[in-house]
Amino acid sequence: MKKLFSIRLALSACAGVLAFGCSKDSAAPPKAVSAEQAPATLQETFKETAPAPVKELATDAGAAFTAQDYPRAVVALDTLSLRSDISRQQREAAVAALMAANKALEERAGAGDKAAQAFLARRRATK
Repeated sequence: MKKLFSIRLALSACAGVLAFGCSKDSAAPPKAVSAEQAPATLQETFKETAPAPVKELATDAGAAFTAQDYPRAVVALDTLSLRSDISRQQREAAVAALMAANKALEERAGAGDKAAQAFLARRRATK
């Protein structure tokens, strides 16, 4: 299970680099969103054109944000960002939400949240 998580994390990092680092016409990073804005952003971006499995991942990530379950949001967004059947706009929204989840986790870890600290330690160990 830990190895699968490590593989997913590495693949999501590669996907982010490929999606945003190799494009000639994309000099700007994705528009930042807050953890509070992320559920609405995901819902709006994935509401119509996304296939059902993609919508499910986006919905799960949005629900995780609403429940302030940021580790679950990170896992769903990592998986979502690796999919080949999403548009550039959808990938940018997923990465922006992923950045918001990571920021929220960092803030919680800094405030002494043991679960957030453990999750971030696992992520760092698998990079």
